[in-house]
Amino acid sequence: MDEDFRLSPAGIAAIFQDCFASYMAKHHCAAFDLRREDKMWIISDFTFHMLPVQPFWGETVRVELWVPEAPAVKVYAEYRIWHKNNVVAYGDSTWAILDIAKRTPIRANTLLNNIEVADEMVFGTHRHKQPVSKEVAYNHTHITNKSDADFNHHVTNMTYLYACLAALPTEYQESHTVTELGIWFKQESFIGESMECTVYATEEPDLWNFRIVTAGERVSCLATIRYADKPEAVTNMLNDNLEIRQ
Repeated sequence: MDEDFRLSPAGIAAIFQDCFASYMAKHHCAAFDLRREDKMWIISDFTFHMLPVQPFWGETVRVELWVPEAPAVKVYAEYRIWHKNNVVAYGDSTWAILDIAKRTPIRANTLLNNIEVADEMVFGTHRHKQPVSKEVAYNHTHITNKSDADFNHHVTNMTYLYACLAALPTEYQESHTVTELGIWFKQESFIGESMECTVYATEEPDLWNFRIVTAGERVSCLATIRYADKPEAVTNMLNDNLEIRQ
């Protein structure tokens, strides 16, 4: 949850990835299944749209996740997050299976040839691009540490997301909320390395581009995040929920 006790952008990213992991476990392709064969999952990108007002802490959400086309080398997964009768977030993601020793991708359809396919595309395409960057607006540095490691002993994709979300000034974030996000992972990073996150303005207000360079040389991640003014409904929802609990 965020500082307003509601579902955060990082929470949305974590929820749909957990859902994908559960779905792959159903097909005996969870991370622990692949590890026995010296293989691993990697995520190359994900995007989402989210409503400015998200569910309050303790409320129930429902996640729908599906594969919109038969896997080839990559696996595309789309999702919706429902609160009551409303879709509060939706997006897509791209995954691949990697040979750990060779560091090369393996055709996913060799392991997922019987997976269910739901012919539905939230965005109409999985090819998302960054808008054109203008001047540098902000810089942020993060030194990766043990808490950034995932079960594959790599820097988790959530670390890049947190670095981008932390790069804008606190005052701006307190008065704005995320409504759209796209993130693309380019190269892996390692524990102890320095992540330099540069934020660029674009032609649209409240639409920012992010570029993370690791160890001073490798472009590890690109991202685009759109913000909007935080609506009064967020504060009203907080007050209403606190009154209910008293």
